[in-house]
Amino acid sequence: MGQDEASPRDKRRRTVGYKVSIAIEKDEHGYYAYAPQLQGCQTQADTLEELLANMKEAVELYSRDPLLGGATAAAEQRGPDDNNGGQDA
Repeated sequence: MGQDEASPRDKRRRTVGYKVSIAIEKDEHGYYAYAPQLQGCQTQADTLEELLANMKEAVELYSRDPLLGGATAAAEQRGPDDNNGGQDA
């Protein structure tokens, strides 16, 4: 493998297979967003673009923290169509 080629291990990406609802509010101070399914997962910003980037990071950090329930908290909010095809494990 040449020096410029990335190994398959370097190309791996870790993805999470769930969706989280985000509530966004705007007032005279800027934008505020929170994820109702993820207790305490919230952020604020001056612009919508900054808010979305901040919220994406907040959800990613929340999902990695086992003390907050991590991915388990969001997975419990999924319906039967999203969780194992509606079949119990």
